[in-house]
Amino acid sequence: MSLDQFLASLPPGELWVFGYGSLMWSPGFRYRRKSAGFVFGYHRSLCVFSHRYRGTPQRPGLVMGLCRGGSCWGMAYGVQAAGAREVLEYLWHREMRNHVYMPRLVTVRVGARPVRALAFIADAAHPQFAGDLKLAEAAEIVALADGTLRFADHTPDQPVRLALDNVSLNVTALGNAPEARASLKFAGEVKDGGKLGYQGALDLTPPHTEGTLEVAGLRLRTFAPYVEQLLNVAITGGTGTAGATLSGTKTVAAVAGVATFSTLNIDRSGTGYTLTFTASGVTDIVSAAFTINPGAAAVLVFTVQPTTGTAGVTIAPPVQVTARDALGNTVTGFTGNVTVAITPATGAVGAVLSGTKTVAAVAGVASFSTLSIDLAAVGYRLDATSGVLPLVTSNAFTMQ
Repeated sequence: MSLDQFLASLPPGELWVFGYGSLMWSPGFRYRRKSAGFVFGYHRSLCVFSHRYRGTPQRPGLVMGLCRGGSCWGMAYGVQAAGAREVLEYLWHREMRNHVYMPRLVTVRVGARPVRALAFIADAAHPQFAGDLKLAEAAEIVALADGTLRFADHTPDQPVRLALDNVSLNVTALGNAPEARASLKFAGEVKDGGKLGYQGALDLTPPHTEGTLEVAGLRLRTFAPYVEQLLNVAITGGTGTAGATLSGTKTVAAVAGVATFSTLNIDRSGTGYTLTFTASGVTDIVSAAFTINPGAAAVLVFTVQPTTGTAGVTIAPPVQVTARDALGNTVTGFTGNVTVAITPATGAVGAVLSGTKTVAAVAGVASFSTLSIDLAAVGYRLDATSGVLPLVTSNAFTMQ
């Protein structure tokens, strides 16, 4: 069946896709939602000969297919109708190269309701159909397969590739039940003598494996400098506070596909920050927005200095003192009392500072709107204090 014919046969609305093999853990397309799904009338089986990656025409491997009879758990993906053609074009390219599968709509139970979903059914008339093999028969074919496994990044200017020969894969006790847990063994050799070996367990819901990877004799030195530059992070332009600096280790190599940035910090408080992550050959991603809060109050600063005025008249504009953290951020949560006084040995002897001289800070800022000094003189200064914070002295000013 061609792609256009299948599209024409689809019911209106959302497209559902049922995955029972690699589509469970690596769908490769955008979907709106996903859920465990159950199909009755078909079962999963290593029933298709593989002539690529897992084997050759002379010594084939085996891949999964859906065969008639029984039942099967898998993963069901809901795709918006507007994106159906794009998803189907991708799946046709991925699954229909040799036409060993037949695209069919099957009934899948998703939760408590049935949906009609696309599933790729093994074609029993195709030359690559192996049939329902007994476990011993399948194990022998897989053990004797002569496949090549290739790992490659997508960097066109400096590709990193690792090709393995004499690959063997052994999966035992894999069933259809969602709680099934299989034993998994993998082995391969590099042409210069290096070896890889993996032994662990394979769970189906969700599909994942845990185990131990053994590496011997691999020559990683030639591309290690590039791998160390694999993933980079920076503050997204135009987000957060202008002039903010991201510090810490900003370039990290991925381990098992995960890059962990454990030393990052930003020196300016603010809201709406995002981080942009980049790597050669892949699409940049941007994090969710987040907030950087200021640290604890460490210093006081005159953010509005006292200005020249007239003796006995309120100083204007109002003097303001701000609490800041060690990096210079305003501590918006600071509500302590701030007190101002004439700095000793400044201005006129015997001068008196009037008005409200102790003010509770609001959002980290104490504003003194009623201050005045009764004697004219040059060279006045004010001191500001608050608890254990260091005293701070204003600029000089004049009372006329």
